[in-house]
Amino acid sequence: MGRGGRGIAGPPARPRWLLFGFMGSAITVTAFRRGERWAWWALLVGNTVALVSAITYDKMVHAIGPFELTEYLGLALVWGALAVTGPLRAAGRPDPAAG
Repeated sequence: MGRGGRGIAGPPARPRWLLFGFMGSAITVTAFRRGERWAWWALLVGNTVALVSAITYDKMVHAIGPFELTEYLGLALVWGALAVTGPLRAAGRPDPAAG
């Protein structure tokens, strides 16, 4: 039912958020550094899912304050960083993943 029988679920378990962080870090220092395209997409989707779910939870329980607003900043920073490092190829450069 939730905390106090009010039907409001508690915050997500910490191990799930740690798992997102560890997996994102592992992808970043391995495949993303090597320039593998799937790693860029995995970081985009994984970070978006993690941050949007946190934002959605905060809105559901009406917990919007300065700390919760950092989630929006984090999402903007992730999208900005990934936009700069996007898997785009310049004309005439072969794609190493194409074989």
